[in-house]
Amino acid sequence: MRMSKLFKRLHGGKVAVVVVTGSAVLGQFAAAGGPASASGPAGARLSRLAPRIPVGASAIGAQAASTPIDLSVALAPRDEAALTSFIAATSTPGSPSYRHYLAPGQFASRFGPTSTTIAAVQDELRSLGIPATTLSSDHLFVNAATTAATVESAFRVQLQRYRMSDGTVGFSNTDAPLVSGVLASSAVNGILGMDTLTHPRPLLARSPRAIRFDRDATSARSSLRADASGPQACMPAASAATASDSYTDTQIAQAYELSNLYADGATGANQTIALYELEPYSSTDLTAFQNCYGTSVSVTNINEFGGPGTGAGSGESILDVENMVALAPGAKILVYQAPSAATDSQAVDLYDDMVEPDNAKQLSTSWGTCELDESTSVINSEAPIFQEAAADGETFYAAAGDDGSEDCLEDGTSNDSKLAVDDPASQQYVVSVGGVRLETLTPTEAVWNDHGDGEGAGGGGISTRWLMPSWQTGTGVINNFSSGTSCDAGSGNYCREVPDVSGDADPDEGGWVFYFDGAWDGGEGGASAAAPMWAALTAVIASQCEAALGFVAPRLYEVASDAGNFTDVTSGNNDYTDAHGGDYPATAGYDLASGLGSPLATGLATSLCPSSVLTSPSLSVTAPSTDTAASPVAASSIGGVLAGGSSPAGTISFLVFGPQSSPPSSCTSGGTAVGTASVSGNGTYHPSASLIAPAAGDYWWYADYGGDAHNNPAASACGASMAETVITAATPAVSVSAPSTATAGVATASASIDGVLAGGASPTGTISFQVFGPQPSPPLACTSGGATVGTASVSGNGTYHPSAVFTPPAAGDYWWYANYGGDANNNRAASACRSLMSQTVAARPSGGSGGSAAVRLAGSPKATADGVTLKLVCSAPAGQKCQTTSTFETASGTSKKHGRAVVVAQKSTSIPAGRTATIAVTLNGQGQRLLKRIHKLAVTLTVTVPSDGKTTVALTDKLTIKQQKKKKKKKRGG
Repeated sequence: MRMSKLFKRLHGGKVAVVVVTGSAVLGQFAAAGGPASASGPAGARLSRLAPRIPVGASAIGAQAASTPIDLSVALAPRDEAALTSFIAATSTPGSPSYRHYLAPGQFASRFGPTSTTIAAVQDELRSLGIPATTLSSDHLFVNAATTAATVESAFRVQLQRYRMSDGTVGFSNTDAPLVSGVLASSAVNGILGMDTLTHPRPLLARSPRAIRFDRDATSARSSLRADASGPQACMPAASAATASDSYTDTQIAQAYELSNLYADGATGANQTIALYELEPYSSTDLTAFQNCYGTSVSVTNINEFGGPGTGAGSGESILDVENMVALAPGAKILVYQAPSAATDSQAVDLYDDMVEPDNAKQLSTSWGTCELDESTSVINSEAPIFQEAAADGETFYAAAGDDGSEDCLEDGTSNDSKLAVDDPASQQYVVSVGGVRLETLTPTEAVWNDHGDGEGAGGGGISTRWLMPSWQTGTGVINNFSSGTSCDAGSGNYCREVPDVSGDADPDEGGWVFYFDGAWDGGEGGASAAAPMWAALTAVIASQCEAALGFVAPRLYEVASDAGNFTDVTSGNNDYTDAHGGDYPATAGYDLASGLGSPLATGLATSLCPSSVLTSPSLSVTAPSTDTAASPVAASSIGGVLAGGSSPAGTISFLVFGPQSSPPSSCTSGGTAVGTASVSGNGTYHPSASLIAPAAGDYWWYADYGGDAHNNPAASACGASMAETVITAATPAVSVSAPSTATAGVATASASIDGVLAGGASPTGTISFQVFGPQPSPPLACTSGGATVGTASVSGNGTYHPSAVFTPPAAGDYWWYANYGGDANNNRAASACRSLMSQTVAARPSGGSGGSAAVRLAGSPKATADGVTLKLVCSAPAGQKCQTTSTFETASGTSKKHGRAVVVAQKSTSIPAGRTATIAVTLNGQGQRLLKRIHKLAVTLTVTVPSDGKTTVALTDKLTIKQQKKKKKKKRGG
C-alpha cells in the first residue's frame, strides 16, 4: 500500500498530489508575516501560512458561508523539557522511572497546557465570535463547531473552493489567518480546520502481475508448512500468492519468526491494537478473510466526524485490518475511521482520539504526507500527540513512504524532485517503518526499489523539521549522510533519520495477498503493509511479557546489534528515480534505506520483554507531630519508610502541603518539594533538606518512590491518613538597653537606644519604644502611661533603634520598655517590666548648684525694635515651676565710649514644668539711651534660676539690637 501523494488508483490511474499549507502555523517554526488587514483587528499574518495551491487546481468560487467547520486550536504542552525528560526516563533501563508510564487520564494534569492558557484561548475565540468550545481530555485541543462565515470573519480570511486535476473538489483559506494575543503565542501550535486539500493519502502499490482470484475464500486450506503454528492460509489465498509471486500472512509470520511465538502460545492475547484509517472497508471482505485463516478476532470500528462512508475503499484499510487479524490473532483491533476528505483538523484529531484513551499500546498508520509539503501547523499539532503516546507507554508505527528518498515525488510542487521524508513517520516519537523486498523466507532481503517503474521504493532520509532524538544511537546512525543543516540542528547536533525499522513492502516481488472487494488480490505492498505488521508483531511479543513493553523505539536501537534480533539489510538503495546518485544505500548496521533492518521475533521477544514481574513496595512517612516556626523541621526527623521492595534503588521525593487546615484530597500537584533521598534497599530514608515553614499552621507529608527496573513506583498515603506536623508560632525575646545617663533638655541619639529581638522565625513587623519617667522607680505595669519615643521596622532577628531621639524633659530617672507586635510566624513579645527595666538617669544641665529645676533656650533670641524676644523651656519635676530671670548686657568693647558691660534689659518669668514660654524683654532707660547714641547694641544673654544660684543656660554671640528708623509723614500739598 503506497504512502506517497502520487495516488495510484487500483487500476493504475494517477492524480495530482494535493499540497496546500493554508492552516495557521503558530508553533516553534512560525515567524511574523505580512501586515494585518486595515479593516480587521490588530494582529499579524504569519508568513509560513500562505497557502500553496497544487499544479492543475483551479478556483471555482467561494465556499458556502453555511459550510460546517470543525475548528481546532492545537495547544503546546506546559513544559516541553519536562515531558521530554519523562519519556527518556521511562524508556531508559536502569532509570528509577523505567517503564513507569503515565496512568490513563494523567497526561492533562501532568503535562497538558495550564488552565490559564486554556482560558485565554477560549476567551480569545469568544471575542472573535466563536463562543462554543470543547476541550479534548488531554487538553491539547480546544475545538469548536462553527461555520465558514464565522471563520472568515474571525480570522479575516476567505475560504475558496478548488477543483483538482483529478476532478475532486475541496476548499482552503486563501490567506494566512490574522491572529493576535495568545493565538499568536508559542502556547498555540496551530489553528486547524480551514483546509480540505491537504490530508494524508495512501497509495496502493500493485504489481503488474497482480492477480485477482474469485474462488471461494473458505476453500480447503493449504499446508505450506506441516509444522507451522498460528493462522494457516486457505488454498485460494495460497494460490493467489503463488501466481502473483507474493506471500500469505502465514508465510510472512514464518519469515519474521512470529510462528515461533505462536508455538509458545503467544498470539497477542490481552493486547489491543489501534489503526488509523481515512476510508471504509467491507465487513464482508473481513469475514471472508477470517474464514480463510480460521480466526475470530474482535474488530471494532470507531467512526469520527461522520465516519468514512461505505464501500470497499481503495484497499488500504482492509489490507491493514487483515494483516492485524492474521498476524496477531489473539489481539483486539480498534479501527479509528474518518472521511477520506477530512479537513486537517479532523485528520489530526483522529490521531489524538486514538492516543487519549490509552487502551491500545500498539498503534499504526499507513497514511501520510510529504514533510516538505505538510503545513508546519499540522506537524507541530501532531507532535504532542505522539509525545503523549510515548509517555503513556504506547508505540505508534507509521509507514515511511513509498517514493524512496523523494517522498514529494510528483506532488505538483517544486519539492517533487527533492530528497524528502514522510510525516508523521519523521516525528521524533513515532517508529518509522520502511520497505524491503522479501526475496526468500529464510529471510533474504534487499531494499525495495522498483526504480521508477511505478511500484515505488522504501521511504527514508533526513527530516527537515526534527532533531535526532536522544534514543537514536548505534552503529551506522551517524554516517556520511548525517546532517544538522536541513533542520537547523546547530553545531554538534543532527537531524532525525528515518526509517527506524523495515518490513516486506515490494508488491512486484514478494508482495502480500489479501481479500478485497470480493476476491483474493495478490501482488500488493508498500510500507503501509509493513507498519501494521510491526504493530502486530510487538503486540504478540507483549502478550508473553510479564510487564508492558511501552515505547519500544529506544529499546530497539539498544538491542539492534545483538545477534538474532534483526536481519541487517545491506543490499540496494532507495533512490527511486536514480536522480540522486544512489542515495541512500543500504549498509552494515543502521542506514537511511532500511533502518535497523527487518524483525526476528524470537530474539526480539527475549530482548524486549522485561525480565520479571515488578515488585510493588509500600511507602509511609513519619514526621514530628509539632514543631516551632523558629527553627527548621530537621531532615533527620522526617522519615520515608520503604518496605517490601526487591532490592529497591532509585529515589524517594518528599513533599509537604501547607499551611492548610486539612490534608489535600489529591497529592499529584500543589505540594512543596522538601528534598529527595537516594534509595539502596528497603529502609528509612530522610530528605536531603529540612523544612523551613513559611508560616505557622498544619503541614501534611507525602513521599513518592519512583521505582526502578524491578520495583513499581510507590507513594505514601494521601488524604486523611497523611502524617501531620503542627508548626506553632515562635515567641521571640525582646530586650532594651539605653545609656545609663543623660542630660535634661539634651537629646539622646536614637542609635544609642537598642531594642534586641532574638529567637524569632524570620520576624517582620514593628517594635515600639516607650519610656516612663521621670520617676524614682520603674512602673508596676507597662501597658499604659509611657511616652512613645519611636518605632522600628523589623526584618529578621537583630538590634533595632527607635525612629526618634529622646530628650529628657527634666532631670530624673527614666525607665525603658519595648514591644514587638508579632506576625504570622511570631507571637507578640515585650521587654521586661518593673525591676529588670533598663534605666537612664537624666542630670541637670551643667553649671547648676543644687535644686531640680532647669531651663533651656528653644531657638535663638530675636531682636525687636525696642528689645528682645526669646523662648524658654522649663524642665522640672511635675507640679513645680521654673522661676527665671533673663538679663541682657552690652558686650565688652561695644564702643570706645561705652566699653564696659552695662545691663540694658532684664525680666523675671515663672514657667510651669514641661512648658515653653515666649518672653518679650524691653530695653530699660539706659539701654534705650545707648541705642539712640550708637544705633545698635551687641548684647549677651544670661538666664538664671534663683533656686540654683546662677545657672547659665544658653548664650548667643553678637545678638544685635538695631534702632528702627521712623518714616516721616508727607505733608499734603495745597
